[in-house]
Formats: sequence, structure tokens, C-alpha cells
Amino acid sequence: MIRIEHPRFAGAVAALGVGLLLLAITTAVPPLEKADRAMFSWLTGGHPEVEGRGTLEDPRKIATYAAAPAPEPMAELTLEEDPEGWFESMPPPPSDIAVVLARLNEAGLEQMGIGYPLQWDEPDTLAIQAMRGVMDRFPGLVLGFPLKDSTAGDPVAAPFLRASIDDDEVAGDVTELPVVNAIRGVAPELGGRRTLAGFTRLESEKDESGRAYLLARWGDRVVFSLPLALEIARLGIGFGDVEIEVGNVIRLGPTGPRIPIDFRGRARLPEDEATAERVPLKAVIEKSLPEDFAQRPRPVVIGDGRLLGPKEDVAWTAQVPAVDALIRSAPVRASLREVPRLNGLLELALLIANALLCGWLFKAKLLELRAVIAVATTLVIAAIAAVSIRVWQVTPPLLAVVSQPLAAWLAVEYGRVSTRVGVVRSDQQPEPESKPDAKKSGGKKRRKKRRR
Repeated sequence: MIRIEHPRFAGAVAALGVGLLLLAITTAVPPLEKADRAMFSWLTGGHPEVEGRGTLEDPRKIATYAAAPAPEPMAELTLEEDPEGWFESMPPPPSDIAVVLARLNEAGLEQMGIGYPLQWDEPDTLAIQAMRGVMDRFPGLVLGFPLKDSTAGDPVAAPFLRASIDDDEVAGDVTELPVVNAIRGVAPELGGRRTLAGFTRLESEKDESGRAYLLARWGDRVVFSLPLALEIARLGIGFGDVEIEVGNVIRLGPTGPRIPIDFRGRARLPEDEATAERVPLKAVIEKSLPEDFAQRPRPVVIGDGRLLGPKEDVAWTAQVPAVDALIRSAPVRASLREVPRLNGLLELALLIANALLCGWLFKAKLLELRAVIAVATTLVIAAIAAVSIRVWQVTPPLLAVVSQPLAAWLAVEYGRVSTRVGVVRSDQQPEPESKPDAKKSGGKKRRKKRRR
């Protein structure tokens, strides 16, 4: 055991060292950042929504949220049986899709989703080019595809790349999100140069009643479900403006919805049954759509509602109104107040002063009293930090200053124990035996008598 001659000085040094270490690494280590955020929320009072990473560039922000007004039900243009022959075949070929999209765009629709995969065995090349040209008229056309996790993965498809964010920009443990690396099916149609994409289902995950996946990870990108990608496009925000905290929340821009999610990127569906205005897709060809169909502020999705259609696509079409309702009925931000950090030199001075105070306080002789002093000092520091946040509107390095009393107390106790052990060991040392003094023995050697 290393002997410490001055325990209280060692306590001050330990408090300063721990404070400086936590000041340097708290915002870079997710568990420490989460603990610092929770402490900030607790000291603020009322457990508000806390934004920002707590750095000088991105300080903590206190956000308040209000309930969103009841959203208007979404609209679904459903594929149905076509005995009259409005479409050339079923599902509609590229030429029919081009006509449908062109008429919807001419009516004023700018954002919409297609909830079943566009795949054909031998499509007409000219019709494909015409369809892609019409798709590029939409600033927010979102195609839907089922995604899978295969042994031989593909690079992130272009429309998913446009409608995704880098996983480095996601807070929390992004490795917990479902992993995908390919689109299910052969030669899916990926649209034009502006087309976006979102997933309709994840084949590697089991369907769960009451919850829906909103996020997945494809390579180093985080991709979105079709309803979420469509809502981002409708709000007119960039995908880079979406804030994700895995296990906590998805924020759609500064004033958009705040959607709670779990560590797997799932959200809980509303308990009330969601409704949608369902219109047969052939109404676009018949020109029998309601006059204000394209102007109303609501999502529009083309889905497969055929009795003999693929059961996965039909099931998704039936569930999408509930997913859309949970996204658009999520709370929206009502206010945002920034609480900046102290200046760097002031933070350093605060840690030094706090360390010296902690070292000076632990001069009591009783262990129990020193423990009480450590707890009391921590509570006083937390109270001062709360006043700083609520009244002075500045944030001290919370985790660093609150941890200093504990670090000082542990160092002081170690120093006292090491000192006592050193004293005991020195008292138990045996005294060395003294050698006889040559002077006391007369300094003469005895002579052996000779025998005669």
C-alpha cells in the first residue's frame, strides 16, 4: 500500500483530477452524457425534454411540448380488382403508373408515397423512362420497399441514400437498430433522380401488434419507414435536420413532431383505431377524384387493397393509417430555451476551487462524520447548480462538480488508512541486537596458556 502523508491534500488532488477528467470526456462517452443529461433534467425541475449535447457549441436546451391538433385522416389510393379494364394489367404497368402520377401532379399533389414495390418482369423501356420523368416532377415522391438482411448485401440504394442520415449523426446506441442490406425482390424500380424511398416492412423482424418499426440501419446509413419519410418530405425539412436519439425520441425538425421510440427504433401505435379516406386508384384514370383531393394537408399513399394481392402488401396498406396517426399526432415543440455553459476558464476555476474546498472540509476525525460531510457537500453543490440553471441561466459541468466530493472523500480515507498501516508496521519492527562494546570488555584478548 502506498503511504500518503497528507490525506487532505491527496483528497484535493483527486477531486481536481476526477473533475478535469469528467469535464473532458462526459460529452464524448454516451453513458456519461446520458447521466449528465438526466442530472440536468432533474435539477431543472419537472423533468422537461432536454436537447443539445451539453458542449460549448451545442449547449443544453429546455424544450416544452404541446399536444398536436387532431390530424386529418390520410388518403389511400388503393389498387382493387379491375373488371372494367381501366388498367392494361394488374398491377398497373409503367405506362399506367406514369399517367396516374402525371394527373395527380397536375392536380397539385407534390408529396406522396407508393406502398407496394414497383416490379415488372419485362417492362417497356420507353414507358419506364417516361414514368421516371414524371416521378422527377415530385419534390417528395417516396417509394416503398420491403428490406431484408441477406448474406450478400447490396450498397445503399440511391433513393434510400437520399432519404437517410449518417449513423454518426444519431445519438444513442445505433447498433441496436435492425440491420438490413438489400431490397427484397428482383430488379425493383428505384425511380428517377429525385425519388426518395422508405421501407414498408423488415423481413428480418417479426411483426408485433401495437408497435411499428420506424428506423433501420443499412451500412453506415439510418433509413426510415415509408410513413416517416413521407412526413419528413411533407414538412419540407431536410433529412439531415431530423434528430434521432435511439431509445428516446425522433424529432422532425425544430417545430415538428416529437416521436417516442424504444432502443430498437419502434414506436407504439395509438390505441384508438385510425381511419383513412380510401379511394380506388382507378378514380384517377376515370377523373372522378374529389376536387380538393390533392390540396388537402394530409399524406396520400398508393396501396395494394386487392383481395388476391400479396398478403404482406395488403396487410401493410391496412396498417399504414395507424402508423401515420402516431407520427402526426405526436407532440410538437411549444418553446425552446437555451442554457449555455460557463466559459472554459471559469469552469477550470470552479473545479479548482471546488477541489480545494473538498480537501479542506475533510478534517474531522470520525469516519462517520466525514461521510456525512461528503454527502452534505454533494447536496449543496447540486443545489447551487440548480440555482445556476434556473436563475442565472448557465450550466456548470454538472457531472464533474458533483463527483468531486466523492473523489475527495475516497482519497482522504485511503490516505488515512495508509498512514495508520505505515505507523503500525513501523511499531512492529524488531529492534536490532546491539553488538558488545569492545571498550567495556577491556579491549584485550585472552591469551591461551601454553602447555608444558
